[in-house]
Amino acid sequence: MTFEIIFVLLLLVVALFLFVTNYVTYDVTAIIIMTALMVSGILSPTEGLSGFSNPATVTVAAMFILSEGVRRTGILSNAGDFFSQKMQENFNLWFLSLLIFIGVISAFINNTAAVAIFIPVIMMIAAKVDISPSKLLIPLSFAGMFGGVCTLIGTSTNILVSSIAVERGLNAIGMFEFTGMGLIFLIAGLTFLFTIGIKMIPERRKQEDLTKGYELQDYLTDIIINSTSDLVGKTLNHKELTRELDLDVIRVFKDGFDSSAQRSEIQISNGDILRIRGNKDDIKKLLNREDVSLRSAHEWVDIDLEQGRDALVEAVVAPESALENTKLRDYHIYEKLGAVPLAIRHHGKVKHNDLANQALTGGDTILLSMSSERINEIETEPSLLMVLNRTL
Repeated sequence: MTFEIIFVLLLLVVALFLFVTNYVTYDVTAIIIMTALMVSGILSPTEGLSGFSNPATVTVAAMFILSEGVRRTGILSNAGDFFSQKMQENFNLWFLSLLIFIGVISAFINNTAAVAIFIPVIMMIAAKVDISPSKLLIPLSFAGMFGGVCTLIGTSTNILVSSIAVERGLNAIGMFEFTGMGLIFLIAGLTFLFTIGIKMIPERRKQEDLTKGYELQDYLTDIIINSTSDLVGKTLNHKELTRELDLDVIRVFKDGFDSSAQRSEIQISNGDILRIRGNKDDIKKLLNREDVSLRSAHEWVDIDLEQGRDALVEAVVAPESALENTKLRDYHIYEKLGAVPLAIRHHGKVKHNDLANQALTGGDTILLSMSSERINEIETEPSLLMVLNRTL
């Protein structure tokens, strides 16, 4: 065992740890590994950086540019709207048509980009037809992979294999050299999905209260504004109300009229009830205030947060979007959507405390309280994909 072998093995362990834990992003991990190999002398700078000039790398980069250009034409978005409408009329026929369309598109643009474009469409359809998103998203992903192997440029793996063949003195693989076998995979794969595959996919979402699913019982409370409060007569300002506490006003209750989803530009009066989401310790600190009092605790359910115009919305952070590796406070979600984050599911764990400073990654889900009148704004926000809208 030479030093070089031991070092590379340890480096592989470190790389595996970083890829699995996502402690840093994949691109940063790759740069760390490349730099370590060059600094250790195992690779020369020329060898370490040679990948950037590899024809396969340049071709893959060009394919992403081409895919983005196609996306910006709006053709695929229009196709998504068309299939969304048709699938509500005849789900099975048009879902199969959509998968075939994805397969064909994936053969000529990067399959990852093709699938990503249709994720919001699938999410919306899943909510409208009341089916688990996993039963639609997994077939969508496989359709993209089946279509991608039909041509040289459908997937970066094919381009890489062709590049390796040329380096070994073989002829470059032709554009449609994979097509015959690729079509067999596409037809066989789609047939399996529709006869057996979809039935084998488990329901990833149970029909349960989101308040329970996000463990909000200890993070919601109602406070009553007393006549002695200096907030009486002032316009609602939750920062002034809680000062440095980790709290958000979800709803204001006033006698005589509905004040749902009004969290600003509303005047506070004696006896108003403010529904608040917050850190358990910060909620306890409210007990020390003389100008507010807490209502008795009760078992929270979704309907408590869906009164009037209020809606509960579950949204997922889109992969490779502007929100990735961004703190929630820097996204200004309240200013953009009028939405109050209630909890975040990050890497499978639910986060309740200090949500504003939570760094987001692709796939994180955010439970939002917002006005039902502004839900359509999420559908036009590229960084968020709506998973569940309980008003549908």
